[in-house]
Amino acid sequence: MKYVVVSAFLALVLAAAPVAVRAQSADAISKHQAVLGTYPTMMHAIQVRDLAKARALCQQIIAYEPRESIHRYNLACIEALDGKREAGFAALRQATSLGYSDVNGLRSDPDLALLRADKRFEGVAQATTRNAIASPVPRAAPRPAPAAPAKPAPRPAPARSAVKSSPKS
Repeated sequence: MKYVVVSAFLALVLAAAPVAVRAQSADAISKHQAVLGTYPTMMHAIQVRDLAKARALCQQIIAYEPRESIHRYNLACIEALDGKREAGFAALRQATSLGYSDVNGLRSDPDLALLRADKRFEGVAQATTRNAIASPVPRAAPRPAPAAPAKPAPRPAPARSAVKSSPKS
């Protein structure tokens, strides 16, 4: 269930990611659409612990959008789940160098438990905090736009009399 919610959340995040705004070329748009289509498959692979498939899909996503920090963060999660501490830290350092700034996510994501137990994690957390200070909105989790206020229902028009008065003669 967690991964279904995460998949839906990531689809929303990716749909609103800055790359969608910056994408000018048909090639960039096509690659972003491929990323959106690949994420559910990658999340399912993580859920069923097919981490080799999840890693390959994540690396494909990174090849499509190499400047998006969230993809490196997700690779770090996959590496940590697979017990690959060094590869996990390498991906986290890349994520922070690309501007990853979701400090709360970094500190609470259960997929990163292996890395949080390592003394190097605090350095990554500090870099993420610096990114968060420099960027008012975390790049990994854009805040949703506020809902438009509801418009009041139109008032009904006054009823007209169905009987017309006849003119006086």
